[in-house]
Amino acid sequence: MTSQEKKEYLKQVTNVDRRINYLIKELEKENERRGKLLNISVNYERDGSTNGSRANGTENKFINIIEIDEYIEDINEEINCLYQVKRKIKQIINLVPDALQREILYRKYMLDEKPEKIWTSINYSDRQFWRLHGK
Repeated sequence: MTSQEKKEYLKQVTNVDRRINYLIKELEKENERRGKLLNISVNYERDGSTNGSRANGTENKFINIIEIDEYIEDINEEINCLYQVKRKIKQIINLVPDALQREILYRKYMLDEKPEKIWTSINYSDRQFWRLHGK
């Protein structure tokens, strides 16, 4: 694997984080929708049954809740898969033997810090930073 291919592999974290954030927003939206559907009042007749037309509407709402729950489960599974990708990339970074290089890679790819912020905090020039980053 070339140095460029390694960098491209590490850059996946940015896309993974972006996708996780979108999925979290989608989860919030679906949970809100689910909550609205749960605020259902069901009117029961004396015999314990529901009025026919109201029953169908209520049943449809419960079916929608079940479908939303299944969709939420799918979103959570996708988020879990994305976190597995992040864990794998973190494990790969942790295999780098040099502590400073490992810190640079971790901060740049896992924390999405700007290179300028990293090289300033470690008291390196941009040239020194990119040399270490490229190893």
